[in-house]
Amino acid sequence: MSQIEATYPRDSALADKVIEVLASKLGKPARSIHLDSDLLLDLEVDSLSMAELTVLVEQVGGVRIPGDALLDARTVGDLVDLLVRHSTPNSRLDRVGLG
Repeated sequence: MSQIEATYPRDSALADKVIEVLASKLGKPARSIHLDSDLLLDLEVDSLSMAELTVLVEQVGGVRIPGDALLDARTVGDLVDLLVRHSTPNSRLDRVGLG
C-alpha cells in the first residue's frame, strides 16, 4: 500500500491527481513529489506559483478553497486535505474522471 493509499484510502485518486498537476506545473517528476513535500523548501513554490497552483488544484478538486485556508498549506498533503475538506465525494470523483 502506498503512502497516498494509506493516508487517503477513499481519496487516493485525488491525491495522485494533485501530485500529477504539481509535477506538470513545476516541471518535476511526479515520483519526486510526496505528501510530505514542503511546498516552499522542497518544491520551491513562490507566491506567484502558489497562486497559479491554487487555481489548478481547485480545478482538480472541483471546489473553491478560501484564500485564508491556503495560507496554512505547507505541504502537498495540506493541499489534498483542503480539497477533501471543501469538496463532496461526488465532485472529487468527477474531477479525476472516476464519477
